[in-house]
Amino acid sequence: MTQHTTVVQAVMFKIWIGASTAALYKHRDQIKYKKY
Repeated sequence: MTQHTTVVQAVMFKIWIGASTAALYKHRDQIKYKKY
């Protein structure tokens, strides 16, 4: 039971990190394009 919860939390954390990183890069790209 605890192991299953840990796995789910790890997957959710990975997805959250991936989404945050993607949003960060998207934001950086928008700033880059606005400059030029």
